[in-house]
Amino acid sequence: SLMRRLDWNPLEDVMVEGRAMREQVKSVTLNGTLVVVSDIQAGKNRSLSLKRTYLPSVDLPSLVEIYEFTNTGTEAIDLEIPKIGIVSPTNPKKGVEGSYYILCTSADGGSQTLLPGKTAAFSASVSAYKVLPEKNIDAAKELEKRKTVVAEWMNNLVLDTPDPVINEMFAFSKIRALESIYETKGGPMHGPGGESYYAAIWANDQAEYINPYFPYVGYQYGNASAVNSFEHFARYMNDEWKPIPSSIVAEGDSYWNGAGDRGDAAMIAYGAARYALASGNKEEALKLWPLIEWCLEFCRRKINEGGVVASDSDELEGRFVLKGAIPAQETLRASETVNPPFELSYWHFAMETAQKWRERAGEKRNLEWDEMIDKLSPLAYNEDKLYLAAETATDTYKDIRFTSDHMAVLGSVGILPMNKLIRDDYMKNTLHWIWDNWNWGKTWGWDYPMTAMNATRLGEPEKAVGALLMDKRTNTYLLNGHNYQDGRLRCYLPGNGGLLTAVALMCAGWDGCTEGNPGFPKNGLWNVK
Repeated sequence: SLMRRLDWNPLEDVMVEGRAMREQVKSVTLNGTLVVVSDIQAGKNRSLSLKRTYLPSVDLPSLVEIYEFTNTGTEAIDLEIPKIGIVSPTNPKKGVEGSYYILCTSADGGSQTLLPGKTAAFSASVSAYKVLPEKNIDAAKELEKRKTVVAEWMNNLVLDTPDPVINEMFAFSKIRALESIYETKGGPMHGPGGESYYAAIWANDQAEYINPYFPYVGYQYGNASAVNSFEHFARYMNDEWKPIPSSIVAEGDSYWNGAGDRGDAAMIAYGAARYALASGNKEEALKLWPLIEWCLEFCRRKINEGGVVASDSDELEGRFVLKGAIPAQETLRASETVNPPFELSYWHFAMETAQKWRERAGEKRNLEWDEMIDKLSPLAYNEDKLYLAAETATDTYKDIRFTSDHMAVLGSVGILPMNKLIRDDYMKNTLHWIWDNWNWGKTWGWDYPMTAMNATRLGEPEKAVGALLMDKRTNTYLLNGHNYQDGRLRCYLPGNGGLLTAVALMCAGWDGCTEGNPGFPKNGLWNVK
């Protein structure tokens, strides 16, 4: 997209008593407009209050700025406010329709003597046009339009909870969501954001996330942008069942599908159905139904042997997806399992260790390895904030097959160190659930030391000791030292190795651990040497 970052400050040339002004910010208020209040000292008995208000125009391609100086002292103050008119044409080779004009202008400039208690104001704006406008921005009018539309947004769909922070988060999110629509030659489009207000729509950002929201606030322009985006996607339905593009770009003239099929049809079907239900408009629903039906049939045709709707990638474009590995949790089938947690952590640990060894050998880090580390998928979790046995094992805590096996998810922090793929609080939730609910009679000897190591790293030494001493058949050690499993398997070395490793970690800790004997309770009953 054609973007310009401007470092233009109209206040730089304002003179107060013949000098450049120096201010001290006193308050900042954000509520549909950004208001900053500052104090300015201009000598003995001479002081000013400066109130600046920033706002985007409701329907013009402009950022509007209003500056109000109030004399708060007891002496008159001389003000010199410049008149600015800068027109910058862009390179025609970089514009879709040739050259555009960027305007930096001010209004109501001039010199005046400001008496005590009086206020002087001027405005400025940064705008972009294909054709130069005949008149300047009316800042006062733009401010009123902005206040009116923000008040309309704020008074619809109000969240009222005992927590004011959550209330404000919701209110500000409404503003951000509703103000980011602009007219294009392809109709009204809701901008994806990310600093770039470009005319493009996405199967996730618009179709799935924001479109179903618009009817709830009764914002007709939002509804129009939603229907428009679905109509753009509908243009790419086809009889060959090729994927609908992830994004429609360039005001509707082109598309992007660089990540292949990310499951975009599912996103569009979900968003269009939710929008139709929320709007309650039968005519719109009939218009959207062919798109919904096509997307659902596309998804049905992509179901694989494991009952999963297959895709080339997913919504988190560019992430590294681990598939085809033989998971430590044996109920998982390698051919169908995506992102098992223990194996993801092993990838992270292995790549980071390899990079450290390169550095110790005086070599530079391998940039491709760093990219892989950065793009590793985070561990998948459910609505209860419990980590799953795999991203594809959505029924981990409902299907007894998954809870009658190795709880390999605990190995991702325990056998291995904590890493950026994992949240400490979610892992603690997972440990607690497993501790209380797992089918421990179906576990193996190394599961207990693995649990102990997980509890140790999470700061729960009571559970660490409790895991090693849990009274279960597969956690039995015979007089000869063997880890007994059953009559068939009376010697199980993984249990022995796990026990030795767990006790070592519980006593000596790990790299960066500053606590002595971190795996043993500090209740005065354990004297470990």
